[in-house]
Amino acid sequence: MVITSGGVSSYANIYHIVLGKYKRKVTEDLIKKIVLEVLQDANSKGLKSVGIPPIGTGGNHTPMKICVRAMLSAIEEYGIQFKNPKCKKIEICIFDEVVYENFKKEYQIYANSEELDSGSEDGKSNGGNK
Repeated sequence: MVITSGGVSSYANIYHIVLGKYKRKVTEDLIKKIVLEVLQDANSKGLKSVGIPPIGTGGNHTPMKICVRAMLSAIEEYGIQFKNPKCKKIEICIFDEVVYENFKKEYQIYANSEELDSGSEDGKSNGGNK
């Protein structure tokens, strides 16, 4: 990961994550690790927001399901690690309509499975924060 200034953009910093042609497959654990590192670094720099694209879904062809699970899991872990984080606004940046629809579909599946895992018998959220 390389961090540069935002230059002429409206961003304070740009985090460059080059997965390149990994000799090994881009895994859920790798994506989660990368997202968590970005969030932790943004928080330590006092950034209030960060935008992250769906990592690994471009040239590496990582399935969207793996990307969504990893990214959301990292965001949840970040929320657990930092009870009062400086970086509170986390946006998933998607500029392609097809990628957006695929991400949205997998997000809804993930969110519904999290509700079912929340411990309520009726499958509805039990009021706990996720």
